[in-house]
Amino acid sequence: MRKLTAFIALLIALATIFAMSACTDEGSESSSAADSSVAENLSSEEESLVSAESTETSAESIVIESSDASAESSGTAETAQVRPLLYKATGKNGGTVYLLGTIHVGDERVETLPDYVMDAYNESDWLCVEADIVKHNSDTEAQMALVQKMLCDVQKGETVKNYISEELYGDMKKLLEDKELYNQLYDYYKPVFWYTLLQEVYLADTGLSSDYGVDNTLLNLAHDGEKEIREAEGVDYQYDMLFGFDNEIYRMMIESVVYDYQASVDGTTELYELWLSGNEAEFAKALAEEGELEDLTDEELALYEDYNKAMITDRNLAMAELVEEYLAEDGTGFFAVGAAHIVGEGAVVELLRAEGYTVELVSAD
Repeated sequence: MRKLTAFIALLIALATIFAMSACTDEGSESSSAADSSVAENLSSEEESLVSAESTETSAESIVIESSDASAESSGTAETAQVRPLLYKATGKNGGTVYLLGTIHVGDERVETLPDYVMDAYNESDWLCVEADIVKHNSDTEAQMALVQKMLCDVQKGETVKNYISEELYGDMKKLLEDKELYNQLYDYYKPVFWYTLLQEVYLADTGLSSDYGVDNTLLNLAHDGEKEIREAEGVDYQYDMLFGFDNEIYRMMIESVVYDYQASVDGTTELYELWLSGNEAEFAKALAEEGELEDLTDEELALYEDYNKAMITDRNLAMAELVEEYLAEDGTGFFAVGAAHIVGEGAVVELLRAEGYTVELVSAD
């Protein structure tokens, strides 16, 4: 399950910010509000169980810092060239859409994007991303609605242990305790929250952060420059999708982090370095290998296949159709979504070519 973990960490826009409104320094206001939301739903007996620790930690933001080892690893490659894969699609009536396969986390190396990417962005009349997460992060009401969706039914005495085994609960709790990040209030959140929190933990050990996500960079530029922003899906769509999956799939992903932690760190780092290199063949191969899962029961495999269809296959088709609509327009646009939706078998570039569109790889030279 390690490859599934690395895949989501890099290529799903909201997965990398999903838990952050309740657990990082950027979301300190939401953190306090989230904890208050839990407290309001707890019985007096339950409140007594968490009051001692929550007094010290509930209103504090959690800053997840990268390890010294990961920082050193990142620093050794700072001078490497950054060559993300960028394509130029031409419509049958002359419309143009640039297609950038983004990465939703990164490091200082992508703080400034290369000239060939920025030239295409500046040429474009609009920017389209999966979801405007910059706008979402300033919407406290929307973030609190998200917190409510993440909560267990505490009125019925429900905790995360209603969804996972005692053994797995103990092991994931210990992982967070070892990182000095555990808070008893987390017990009242569903597995999807725990998975995204654990994801932030191992991402820290890669030296990568959503602060450097290419989506964030482009969105901030678009907001500052008042460029038209379009959404391929939107925040509500992505959250509904993430909440629509069986809790078992999140149990599987939690296990992939807890029981194969270093592989999650290494796999994420490897995929990120491939994205930086701009090696189309190797990156497409790595994405294809993400689906090579072992040691799954038939039931787990069926869950994963349903998950993969909704998360990747169906979204690729919808995005390709949207790009076709944009290509029918006059002018030029910039379509920047997760690289798994752009590169490789069944992705947007391949789907557009199959429909007769000209799609060329833009060279960095």
